Amino acid sequence: MRKYGVDEFPDISANFFSWCGCGVVCLIDKGSYSEIHIAMKKGSRHLSRDMLKDAIIKAGKPLLALIDVKYKNVCNVAKKVGFKMVGKMRCRVAGQPKEVIEMRYQL
Repeated sequence: MRKYGVDEFPDISANFFSWCGCGVVCLIDKGSYSEIHIAMKKGSRHLSRDMLKDAIIKAGKPLLALIDVKYKNVCNVAKKVGFKMVGKMRCRVAGQPKEVIEMRYQL
């Protein structure tokens, strides 16, 4: 994730997969659903919708995305592939409090 600009991403045990050499997807298994995180090279962001569609297929179960409120464009991409906004919440990301938008995808 750091390679694609997500410097604060913690070292965690998760399933990571590279997408077409321009993006990475992180799926964290939570039992009945997976938490998803994505990152892409700046010049490839126009492909993010396709990457997210492939990640949904790969996950094979409902998904939870927690998106920093400053990344509204990420929410728009998620909506276009079927994620629904649940609401806003505060949580800790890499030890720092953040306001995030909770989005969910149901199969």
